Amino acid sequence: MRDLCMGERDGAAIIQAVERHILSKPRTKIDYVALIDGVYRVFAKGGRENTGMEAISWIRECVDRGAGEVVVNSIDTDGVKQGFDIPMLRAVLDAVNVPVIASGGAGGIGDFLDLFDQVPDIDAGLAASIFHFGEVSIADLKQKMAEHGVPARIV
Repeated sequence: MRDLCMGERDGAAIIQAVERHILSKPRTKIDYVALIDGVYRVFAKGGRENTGMEAISWIRECVDRGAGEVVVNSIDTDGVKQGFDIPMLRAVLDAVNVPVIASGGAGGIGDFLDLFDQVPDIDAGLAASIFHFGEVSIADLKQKMAEHGVPARIV
C-alpha cells in the first residue's frame, strides 16, 4: 500500500488512484493543527500551509472517495515527545470505519501504552525520532506492549 499525502484541496488523487487501480486501498496521510478557531485544520507542505479545510470532514471525505487507511499526524505534537493527540484520534475513529494510525507525539514507551489504553480502537501508533536516536528500542516497546495486553508481533 502506498501513501497519498492529502494536504491537497481536493480528493482527485484518491479517486484517480482507485479508478486506475494503482492502489486498491490508498493510505491517506493528514497533517493537522489542533483547534484553530475551535476546529482541527488540515495543513499542507509539511505543516507550513493552512489549507483552511476542517480536518474531520476532510478525513471523512477522503475515506468516502476510497482511502482505505488514514495516518493522522499532529503537527502540534510531532517531535515534541509529549504524547499523542488523544481527543483528535477519538474524533477520527468516530468519523470513519477504516484503520487509523496515530502519528506525532511519541516520546517513549509510556506514550504508546497510553495511546492503546485511552484509544483501544486505534489500529497503530507511529514514531520515528525515538527509534532513530536510540531513545527506545523497537524490541523493548513491543515487549512492554505485550506485557500490557497490546497485540504486538514479537520476533
